[in-house]
Amino acid sequence: MVVLESVGPGMIASVIVQSIRSVLNNSLRQIRPGQVVQAIKDNTSLWGVAGSDMQAMAQKIPPGLINAGRPMYRKAVADYGNATGLVTSWIQADNPVIYSLIINTPGGEEWFDRQVRDVCARFNLEYEVKK
Repeated sequence: MVVLESVGPGMIASVIVQSIRSVLNNSLRQIRPGQVVQAIKDNTSLWGVAGSDMQAMAQKIPPGLINAGRPMYRKAVADYGNATGLVTSWIQADNPVIYSLIINTPGGEEWFDRQVRDVCARFNLEYEVKK
């Protein structure tokens, strides 16, 4: 733990937020664009497609680091109003094809909000944080 203390809590928190983003991006790589559109149209979760991969990757993050990163995550969510706003910004930057599919498919944004809420619940992360 000495190494973590010498690095500082801000850096640790930043690593955790980036780890969450990385888990998301790695999971999205498993999903084809057609699957996104079909999931939106059928109002089904992508957990069946990428859920086990996301769960396995998330389990590689030590619980102590998750707790250390929680304040940075909360700040990032507060800056965007909720977790959907934060994750949408990540997907827009990192996966523009999937972002386009979500915002251009009827019901896509509502569907995506449900997906983010589900992920937050599964990983015990807050969905909304007030500034």
